[in-house]
Amino acid sequence: MLIAFLLTNISVYSQTIEYVYDAAGNRTQRKLFVLDPGGGTSRLGQIPSEEPISEQLTTDSKLTIYPNPVKEQLNLKVDGSFVAYDIVLTDLTGKVFLSKTINDSSTQLDFTTYPKGIYLLRTGANNQFTEWKIIKQ
Repeated sequence: MLIAFLLTNISVYSQTIEYVYDAAGNRTQRKLFVLDPGGGTSRLGQIPSEEPISEQLTTDSKLTIYPNPVKEQLNLKVDGSFVAYDIVLTDLTGKVFLSKTINDSSTQLDFTTYPKGIYLLRTGANNQFTEWKIIKQ
C-alpha cells in the first residue's frame, strides 16, 4: 500500500516548445512552457533562437552563419574543404551595406554600426547563391 500511495502522489510535469513566426514565415523566437499536472501552463521564459543557419557551398563544404538574431558580430564559418565565397549584405530596400569575397574559413561581420532591422545576406560560390534573412537587434 505504501508504494501505491507514493505513486499516486507523484506529480509529473511535461514541457512544450512554441515557435513564433514573422509575416514572411521566418521563425523569430522560441518559447518554453512547462505543463503542470493540473492542466495549467507555466511560462518559464524565452529561449534565445540563435541556432546556426547552414548551407552547402559545394559538395565538400558547408557554410554556417550564427547567431541570428545578431547584436554585434555575425559569425561565418566553413566546415570541410574551403572555397572562397562571396557575400552581399543589403537591407530590404536593396541598399548595399557590405559586398566582399571571403577568403578565410572563419570570419566575423561587424553589425554594431548597422541600425536595428532586417537584412538580407546573399552568400554563395561558383555562381550558386542563397539569400538569408538576418535580424539585427
